[in-house]
Amino acid sequence: MKTAVAYVRFSSAGQREESIQAQKRAIDVYCIQNNIKLIKTYEDHAKSATTDNRPQFLKLIKESRYKEYDYVIVHKLDRFARNRYDSASYKLKLKKNGKQLLSVLENIDGSPESIIMESVLEGMAEYYSANLSREVKKGIDENMRSYKFIGGNVPYGYDIVDGQYTINEQEAKGVQKIFEMYLLHYTYADIMKYLNTNGYRTKKGNKFTNNSVIYSILKRRLYKGDYVKNLGKEREFIAENVIDPIIDAKTYEEAQEIMKVKQIRSSKKSDYDYLLSGIIYHKCEDGTIHKMIGSSGRGKGGRKYYYYKCKHCNTWERADKLEKQICEFLTDVIFYKNNIEQFMQATYQSINDFTEDNNEKEVLENKIKEITKEIDQYSKAIAKGLISDQIIEKVNSLEQQKQELKFNLSKITEKEHITLDEVREYFYINKNNLFKDRKHQKKVIQTLIKKIVASNTQVNVELSTLKACSLTTFSGRVLKTSNEHLFVSISDNEFVIKAG
Repeated sequence: MKTAVAYVRFSSAGQREESIQAQKRAIDVYCIQNNIKLIKTYEDHAKSATTDNRPQFLKLIKESRYKEYDYVIVHKLDRFARNRYDSASYKLKLKKNGKQLLSVLENIDGSPESIIMESVLEGMAEYYSANLSREVKKGIDENMRSYKFIGGNVPYGYDIVDGQYTINEQEAKGVQKIFEMYLLHYTYADIMKYLNTNGYRTKKGNKFTNNSVIYSILKRRLYKGDYVKNLGKEREFIAENVIDPIIDAKTYEEAQEIMKVKQIRSSKKSDYDYLLSGIIYHKCEDGTIHKMIGSSGRGKGGRKYYYYKCKHCNTWERADKLEKQICEFLTDVIFYKNNIEQFMQATYQSINDFTEDNNEKEVLENKIKEITKEIDQYSKAIAKGLISDQIIEKVNSLEQQKQELKFNLSKITEKEHITLDEVREYFYINKNNLFKDRKHQKKVIQTLIKKIVASNTQVNVELSTLKACSLTTFSGRVLKTSNEHLFVSISDNEFVIKAG
């Protein structure tokens, strides 16, 4: 006898609980009629198929990898997914795991006719969603023509009264102060410090802590009286001087000119690719550790040199010498013929020690939940008639982000299936790339090394590929560089290069 699991759901809290029970009864009857043994039922209550905020559904998909059964049964296809992309994606996962999707009310037995029927049904469900968006869009278009607030976060400096922008006098003073200080070349940090010290708070009543908040205020044309709405695909709805302004146009334009100059300065790229960027630190004489940044200067003969300079004490290290030292370290320790196999074994073991409560996985899952919640909020706005190309563009962007996060999450959950041969291939590819060019060198270094801490007496190298692996067989190995001997001592995943 064939076996199956069932998935049931009702879309919103406004629907009756009986909807679930009716689906379950219909599935029970279907199983009896088709001689199928139902072994488990996954239930999602008050969840929409347009989002992936369906924990039981996602659990079903995940468990289909290792649970032994033949079918996944739903009452109707729209219980499974609302659009063709998601439907195809999840059905492909089920198929890879040896499971077939069945519908009680639709015949999808795999025949050519059922394939056409299934495509039509999925297309109808997707059309319903798209048509709803198109129809309710008219209301928001009318609001834009009246220069009304169309949803989202209320901008700092304004309140919304009967759909219209009304100046909040206290917040408006904060906006004016931001522009005033910026024109005097105060930094974002200085501006936020002033605002917080003098009792100004964000729209949510919090202190100013993020540079992006100040940046967005300085960029927003609303404050000089312009109504601007992004309609997506490089289209904007713009109406000038229709909102009560908080600052004058001259002040706004002067701020934009300053921002342009600063952006040009920051966009100038260095002509040197610093291999250790982001992972190199310096231990100062006072014992504190600070990040080192790329810098350059010219010698007596005019030759240009590149350095890593400590942001705290201005101590510097020649970039080329330090980078060469690190590459030789990787060559003589990790990729040394007698060591590489043990490194591969340790890395393989570390990957297989991966657990379900992994921090990275939790972070990704929380981000997916946050994005899903935001999509749901936009969906509610659409249902109320608040829709525009801007909102549609935003929803599409959020959906894309969610798919990328889900892909990354799937990669994490699949780590446990990486074979030793795959790990071995990874190490040998990196070994070869280390000698190709600076682009590949940087990729290898940034992949294998988590952190480098340099001091006057030693360089500490912390590897990212190992987790608390005891590799004492390397202890005391002598590394030869162009001008000195270096000793390597090893404690777990930390390698200490000491001058000899």
